[in-house]
Amino acid sequence: MTQGGEGERVAKVPTGSGSGESSPQRTVLRDEVAERIQAKILSGALRPGDRLPPERELAERLRVNRSSIREALKKLEQLGLVTSQQGSGTRVQSIEEASLDVLMRLLFLDGHPNIPWIRDFLDLRAAFAPGVVRLVIERGSEEEVREIAELFNRCADTGLPDPDYLEAVLSATDSLARASHNRAVMLLWNSLRRVQTQLPFQNVLVATARSRDRFVPGIKRLAMALEARDLATAERAVLDVLARTRELILAVLEAMVDQPEAAPRSSRARPRA
Repeated sequence: MTQGGEGERVAKVPTGSGSGESSPQRTVLRDEVAERIQAKILSGALRPGDRLPPERELAERLRVNRSSIREALKKLEQLGLVTSQQGSGTRVQSIEEASLDVLMRLLFLDGHPNIPWIRDFLDLRAAFAPGVVRLVIERGSEEEVREIAELFNRCADTGLPDPDYLEAVLSATDSLARASHNRAVMLLWNSLRRVQTQLPFQNVLVATARSRDRFVPGIKRLAMALEARDLATAERAVLDVLARTRELILAVLEAMVDQPEAAPRSSRARPRA
């Protein structure tokens, strides 16, 4: 990190590699350039307020043309990770100003669980779910609510293999989001779903599925409450299920931190993307 005018930090960005794995002439695509800078921002190596080097300097360091740099910076700006202003260059923004698209990277930095961010993600699920349940009970058709209840009852089948259980959970929650008849809910759910169906988070869910007897009673209560359109009971049930799931997820992740060899391995579960 170097000092700019009046003591400001000017970010140092890793240079392109001219070693055997890539020649000096290799063109680094926009996404690869954006990925390098994004990794530095998310890891904290680049801090809020840091000014990135000028486009010309970045192009020389990364051995790409200036148009690739310009496109990469535009992508980072769309993610909310940097902001560009005429006359003051491009500066790093606080992570709290970024879009939801960077969430997956924040949960597992360099493959290691970021427990504080994962706690925040699980809190978001718990805050989001009761509102969706309320919309479904208010707006869902009889057929939609009946289908959702049937899907949750399938989730409560303790004889279901773990991969099939995870598929059933995703099908039930997909249907729940659709039956809210709220397009913003669907968009947010799509983002949350992508986080949960990517490795390594997917493997964590597989591990929690093996202990799902702890929250199966809550799933059954949720199914019954939905069919009865009993909002209070449905909200309590979904919060109970999420609280118990949260406890299991954090226990698995903390074991991964303490004993990396205990990290859950992938299974044949392949939830829909």
